[in-house]
Amino acid sequence: IRKCGYIPVENMSQIISEMSMEDSAKWMKNIYGMSQEPSVIVTELEEMLKDFYSKEVKTEPGVLEVLAYLQKKGIPCSAATSGMKALTLAGFKRTGIDRYISEVITEEDAGKDKHHADIFHKACSSLKIEVSETLVVEDSLYALKTAHKAGFQTVGMQEKHNEKDREEIKKTADYYCCDMKELKGVI
Repeated sequence: IRKCGYIPVENMSQIISEMSMEDSAKWMKNIYGMSQEPSVIVTELEEMLKDFYSKEVKTEPGVLEVLAYLQKKGIPCSAATSGMKALTLAGFKRTGIDRYISEVITEEDAGKDKHHADIFHKACSSLKIEVSETLVVEDSLYALKTAHKAGFQTVGMQEKHNEKDREEIKKTADYYCCDMKELKGVI
């Protein structure tokens, strides 16, 4: 939003984290009084994000180590993301995550957002595994609740953006990790 000449409102990341790209664009248009239509804002956001994912994005510490560990153990991994597939794939390629993830499932692929378990079921299906054999790792409270309610074992991840939900994430998740390296102890 700074690239467009606006100052982000406090907690903007948290506010839009549960919104689709279209809803985020509508919210931004309303909050900042933008003259562009939401579809134009979405296109501009996609271009900025494409540049970020292909040139700047980095992994959280320990991610590649954990994914390599899972691969060595023969444990398949897929990614269920609320992000756009092209952006996710670009980020995975840039960071090397693509070597470890067999499938990327988006909300668009699933036909519903992460307020519904369809995306997690589709990820299981892509790996040809059962819900009972699956561990869903999430940093978003609403998605964690969805997966947990659908019967998946869940790991809540500590992230800077979810600080306000941290205690509820801890209560909801079967396991809670402060960083990716701790995840090895859960597996």
